[in-house]
Amino acid sequence: MTLLDKVLINLHKGSEKLKRGAAIFSERIKFELGVVRMRIRINTIHERINELYSLIGRRATALRDADAEQLNDSLSHFFKNDDVASALEEIEKLLKEIDEITADLAREHEDIIGNLKGPGEQKP
Repeated sequence: MTLLDKVLINLHKGSEKLKRGAAIFSERIKFELGVVRMRIRINTIHERINELYSLIGRRATALRDADAEQLNDSLSHFFKNDDVASALEEIEKLLKEIDEITADLAREHEDIIGNLKGPGEQKP
C-alpha cells in the first residue's frame, strides 16, 4: 500500500466521521429549536392562565366590596358566574395543553436520542 492509498483511506474515514458529526449536529439543532418553540408556547399559555386568575381575582374583590348581606348570596353564586366558570374551565384546558406539550417534548427527546445512537449502543 502506497502513501497515496493511505492518505486516500484516511481522507475517506475523516469525511465519514465529518458526515456523522454534521448529522448529529443537525439533529441536535432541530431538537433545541423544538424545545425553544415549545417553551415559547408554554410561556404564552402561562400568561393566559395568569390573565384568567386575574379575572377571577377581580371578581372576588368586587364581591368583597359588596354589601355584607349580598356577600353570602354572592359567594354561593361566585363559582357559578359565567366569567369565573369559563375562566376555570379554560385554565383546566390550558394546563392539559401544557402537559401535552411536555409529553411531546419528552417523545421528541427520545426520538433524537434513538437517532443519534447506533444499533446496539445504549442510550444515556
